[in-house]
Amino acid sequence: MAQVEQPANLDRWPYPEGRLITLGRGRRRLRHEAVRHEELLARMRAAARRAGSADDQPRVRLGTLVVDLAAKRVIRDPGRAAGSPAGEAENSPAGEPERPAAAEDIRLTPTEWHLLEVLLRNPGKLLSQRHLLAEVWGPGYADAAGNLRLYMAQLRRKLEPDPARPRWLLTEPGMGYRYQPGPDAGDADTP
Repeated sequence: MAQVEQPANLDRWPYPEGRLITLGRGRRRLRHEAVRHEELLARMRAAARRAGSADDQPRVRLGTLVVDLAAKRVIRDPGRAAGSPAGEAENSPAGEPERPAAAEDIRLTPTEWHLLEVLLRNPGKLLSQRHLLAEVWGPGYADAAGNLRLYMAQLRRKLEPDPARPRWLLTEPGMGYRYQPGPDAGDADTP
């Protein structure tokens, strides 16, 4: 029986086992074609590995904002306004306690969300412009620093109390960007 050698590019390998090996190594997608049961299971395992569990996706507090990575939501918590403890109602001029305002969702575009998520998953770590561009936009955008500056400015306008003097989304000139957690930042699940 003759032994057949596997080519270097496994996704072109004519047998389904080659596709399973490729997906097992972390490849996200292959050519569009009919999918067998084993291949579908391999794709599902690969997607689950990339997504992680809800425990791996914390809630991060940025001042009055809560970023829920699992739910992909940014919520402004009115109960945590400057100077008032969470959940405490203030008195109105008439002496009646005011009802706490409802939480407000901050809407982010998919690109803004992806950029924020990459920064939050690397707290305190300096991420180069090239790394962020490749991670968020893909390898073909390694020299598109203007995109990154634009989206960082948009994130600061939406999330920072004073976008001109950011607290959390910092620029390191000539080097990159970092998310710097503050003393009140961290896991928002803890009271």
